[in-house]
Amino acid sequence: MCAAIDRRAFARADLCPETTSERGCASPRRSACVVSERALKRRPVGTDDVCKGTDRLKSSMRNLLAGLVVVLMVAAPANAAAKPRLLARDSSNVLMLRPGQLVISGDGSEIVGGTGWTQGSGLASFGRIRWSAFNQREAVGRGLLWLNDCDPNCAEGGFRQHAAWIHASSVKQNRYQRLTVRYMDDGAVRYDRRIMRRHGTYWAWDIID
Repeated sequence: MCAAIDRRAFARADLCPETTSERGCASPRRSACVVSERALKRRPVGTDDVCKGTDRLKSSMRNLLAGLVVVLMVAAPANAAAKPRLLARDSSNVLMLRPGQLVISGDGSEIVGGTGWTQGSGLASFGRIRWSAFNQREAVGRGLLWLNDCDPNCAEGGFRQHAAWIHASSVKQNRYQRLTVRYMDDGAVRYDRRIMRRHGTYWAWDIID
């Protein structure tokens, strides 16, 4: 009976409106129409849930990536600024991270570097220090100490090399304040100890007596 009424309701639209005046048919036909309208308006089950879940996942991933970018942008400059520098040239403002050479005398007669010196070829040919540590506590390296024999004078003299070990310490304001160069000279161990001090507009490695 209900099925027949439902089919007739779809076949004859004038019997479906709730305002129908035919007796005995208004209530069942109204029910049939309401059910049919609900069925037509119904969307596939779960479509909205899947879409909303996907959107939430995308939003969470975007927020996570944005957070990581911010952390990296903040952390990178902080880490770079935290690494101390070492005065690479006496009587200057040249402070460097892991410098290849250290000119520890104002006249250039004492240079800490590595192998490969050739007279008259410039500072770069004094080789490079090999650093094994360079952090907030200390800098440790090894190389060669080149000493000018100043014969007949420092401008015309040659350099003699000595195996050397370098140690910098006492970090203040991201600058190493103390430097010790231990080197071999004719079979004897010698030390060259220095402290970095400000002289007017530049820094210098002053000898510690």
